[in-house]
Amino acid sequence: MVSLEVNGRGLNVSEGFTLIQACKEAGIEVPRFCYHEKLSIAGNCRMCLVEVDKSLKPVASCAMPVMQGMRIFTRSMLVKKAQEGVMEFLLANHPLDCPICDQGGECDLQDQSILFGNDRGRYYENKRAVEDKNFGILVKTVMNRCIHCTRCVRFCTELAGLRSLGVTGRGNGMEIGTYILNGLNTELLGNIIDLCPVGALTGKPYAFKMRPWELRLFFATDVMDSLGANIGLHLRGDDILRVLPIMNNDLNEEWLHDRIRFCFDGHSRQRLLFPMIRFSNKLINASWPIVFLSITKRIYGNKYSLQGVVGSMLELESLLLLKDFFNRLGLETVQYGGSNCSTGVFDFRDMYVWDLPVRDIEKLQYILLIGINFRLEMPLLGIRIRKGFLTNLLKCYTVGLAEDLHFLHFCIGNNLNASFYFIEGKLALCNSFIRGGDAGIFIGEAVISMYNNLALIFKSFVKRFKNKLVINTLYVTATSLNAFDIGLNYKKSIFSDKTKFLYYAVGVDEIEFNPAFFSHNIIFQGHHGDELVYISDILLPSTTIFEKSGFYLNLEGRLQENRRILSSPGEARVDWQILSNLMEYSLEYFGIVPSLLSIRKRLFQVVPYYITSCFVMSVKTNLIKDFFISIYLKEKFILSCFIDNFYLINSITRASRIMGLSSQNAVIYKRNYRNFN
Repeated sequence: MVSLEVNGRGLNVSEGFTLIQACKEAGIEVPRFCYHEKLSIAGNCRMCLVEVDKSLKPVASCAMPVMQGMRIFTRSMLVKKAQEGVMEFLLANHPLDCPICDQGGECDLQDQSILFGNDRGRYYENKRAVEDKNFGILVKTVMNRCIHCTRCVRFCTELAGLRSLGVTGRGNGMEIGTYILNGLNTELLGNIIDLCPVGALTGKPYAFKMRPWELRLFFATDVMDSLGANIGLHLRGDDILRVLPIMNNDLNEEWLHDRIRFCFDGHSRQRLLFPMIRFSNKLINASWPIVFLSITKRIYGNKYSLQGVVGSMLELESLLLLKDFFNRLGLETVQYGGSNCSTGVFDFRDMYVWDLPVRDIEKLQYILLIGINFRLEMPLLGIRIRKGFLTNLLKCYTVGLAEDLHFLHFCIGNNLNASFYFIEGKLALCNSFIRGGDAGIFIGEAVISMYNNLALIFKSFVKRFKNKLVINTLYVTATSLNAFDIGLNYKKSIFSDKTKFLYYAVGVDEIEFNPAFFSHNIIFQGHHGDELVYISDILLPSTTIFEKSGFYLNLEGRLQENRRILSSPGEARVDWQILSNLMEYSLEYFGIVPSLLSIRKRLFQVVPYYITSCFVMSVKTNLIKDFFISIYLKEKFILSCFIDNFYLINSITRASRIMGLSSQNAVIYKRNYRNFN
């Protein structure tokens, strides 16, 4: 520990702290523009100048480490004059765009110029002009406002792994932009909007649409993947105008991927608003009582051919209710649907819930990725791995077609044979993996969908490993983990073209189209008019993830609640309400009137460890170590990623105009990148 004084107050801080961190520990906020806790130190803006005893001039507090016996002053006349001078230089070339700037009302330059600047300026020359850059369809640039803090450059270089954004020129000719005048291709581009302290980088989708004081903030969870990042929805009325990250160092820190950040326009487009029944090969509107009567006749008339299919964003309550409904009919035919799906049933939580906290990924020293592309499946976990690569010298080995991961990795093959040779010690790289530090093996959902018990093959490798080793499977969708906990069956092929089944599809996003589906009776319960709508006989409009309350489980076993934020359009109803009306309240735990509380009481009976706390880690068992199968499945199929298009993963994103344009832009960029190389 280091003892020092801040404005006459004694303080003890850890060695390696900088002066700005020591001031924060003392409860004193030092103004800054270029400094950011998650990025490297640049020392560009000089706004964080403080006075240090026995120093002839002010020092940059972001770059100066603490020393024993230091005396720091943040409110002296020397500091005040230095800060006013720095602010005057920053405003010398800054345009007077505040009335038309989207950053107005939450601009750091505005706030700090009032608190630490002067009310007079001495610069009367012409301001410089800089051409706006093309950063793609998501980020709007007005480079005349740029103050060269280089936060965007450091984020892209250090965390996103993108080296095409940088600085050219010096002095008055200094500019920030792309070197080859091309757009930026990263799934994390929206984060540079949050990092920019001025209005140089703002969001194109919400340009000139709002002011921050017009918006209401609601907290929610991103359930489009199994990480469960914490997000904040900014609403004006019932319209989502933007989505921002909420700080959570255990999950997403303060970052967010572009899919959940910019897909908000897809919530209201192509919605199912009214119940519909197919008559004479046409879908016509119907009332809820008529629809329920028709469904009841079909279900009880074809009881033993009834199949239940669930989608990728369904909450625990609706899953439980659907399973209980089928169990009441004497059926166990509820399964996960879609063209991307997993197989198998897991009896132990350690086989699908991580035994490694997300925040500890960057502390590992070796990682083996089998059939995983973090850029497409979980970009926020890719940030963690890249941080480990930069700070902990993490070494990453990959098996499968994981090209351009934006962090250094060693590809040891593109099929399962490579992974077997690796764990058997037949590759030279394996020796350092075994004898090195803590390591982790991560298996992608695309691989698990083909071989359910692939993780169990690594028994011999676990015994040979000298240090800590974790084996985890990466399930991308939130419903995967929810359904495992409830005990649903998973199958790869859900629609049969041989037998005429009656399918009850709840929130199914996509299917592998087959003309034989037209001979089936399909009841679709969902919120968007997606692929399955064209072949369904009955449509039941339901609510989206932000129009209902529900529990979701993330990959590390954390139970999170999404609360209702938006009102339901048309005659759409919550999924569990539709199911309860269909069952005519026949389940005993409903009581007189079905409610979400009664379903959750039933949920806590089925999964009792949910009661302990809202943060539920996995129930640790050693059975995964003892359940390894003894045979090696040495197949030669080429491993591929579970997701082939990051931007169009579910019905909401496919209805989003912004996501459609982003997908086209990514394809064009990838083609140009290959031609350039």
